[in-house]
Amino acid sequence: MHARGAGETLVFGHGFGTDQRVWTSVADALAPGHRLVLLDHVGFGGSDPAGYDPARHARLEGYADDLLEVLAALGPEPVTYVGHSAGALIGLLASIAAPARFRRLVLLGMSPRFIDAPPDYVGGFAAHEIEAILDLMERDQVAWAGTLAPLAIGEDGPEALVQRFDSGLRALDPLFARRFARLVFTVDARDRLPQATVPSLAVHCTRDSIVPIEVGRYLRDHLPGCTLHEIEGSGHCPHLSHPRETVEAIAAYLT
Repeated sequence: MHARGAGETLVFGHGFGTDQRVWTSVADALAPGHRLVLLDHVGFGGSDPAGYDPARHARLEGYADDLLEVLAALGPEPVTYVGHSAGALIGLLASIAAPARFRRLVLLGMSPRFIDAPPDYVGGFAAHEIEAILDLMERDQVAWAGTLAPLAIGEDGPEALVQRFDSGLRALDPLFARRFARLVFTVDARDRLPQATVPSLAVHCTRDSIVPIEVGRYLRDHLPGCTLHEIEGSGHCPHLSHPRETVEAIAAYLT
């Protein structure tokens, strides 16, 4: 965990395959007047490998409990949590468990379910497509990384970002990565959405190949207190591919 600055606390939680460094440009832009806390979820970045517990972390609620422990260490004041993808869902689950710890949520590219559930829900993938992704990951992590990275960054992002994301995926511990990927890609947290009481901003790119914009609109309609901001463009990581638009959306929400 890295903390700096003073003011209202913003806590940043990354998504799958990245770490706290992905927030550098966004966090720097939001630094004035804020205390910034950047963390690595267990299994990623500079986190302690000994912190991984196969039983605790077999559910996303285990990661949410980790987050609540971090918030307890920061002090009693509620925070604004900015999360991406799986990190956003972890934050949402934590806010359901302990709403008093949160002032508001910013959820970038969050999905409560990646698998389609016709006719009412478009998640982006059929069940057999998710299984194919997980199978490729188990057979050839390098090939899997090379497939996922360009989808995550999108055609609007520079090749350097794709390569950086690819390198991060390749560097993951294979066993941990497979467990976390299966956990995230097969989750169905739609029934948890009505339990949320903390206001939130959902930020989604209109051409996200991993989490389609229909998911963002589903959150707008089914997550209490959720406002949707759509960024015209591609990619699953708007804080990387569209940092200016992402900062503007977050800054407007914070004021």
